[in-house]
Amino acid sequence: MNILRFLDISTAHLTNGDVELLDSGDDLPIDNMAYEHGWIVSTATLMDEETRDEVATELRTAGFSEAFIAAAIAAGRNECWLLRFEADADVEESLPVGGYGGIE
Repeated sequence: MNILRFLDISTAHLTNGDVELLDSGDDLPIDNMAYEHGWIVSTATLMDEETRDEVATELRTAGFSEAFIAAAIAAGRNECWLLRFEADADVEESLPVGGYGGIE
């Protein structure tokens, strides 16, 4: 049995643009899914230090904010397979806030 780690942070770390991308259904450089209270993003591709910068560049090219990218990289660096943006989760002081939901 494998038990894997994930990072759980507030949707305040997203921007409106990030939310539009996550909800767009477009072919994005990172897998994601929406659920009732937020989004779950696969950060497995950001766990490998050798390819992390390349993936971050792909995220920027796709239009994701620096706040989103910082959160995704933090998850990858901490060996988290998933990043959950949850409406009721805490704001992580060490990460930039994107302002989604009116939280600055």
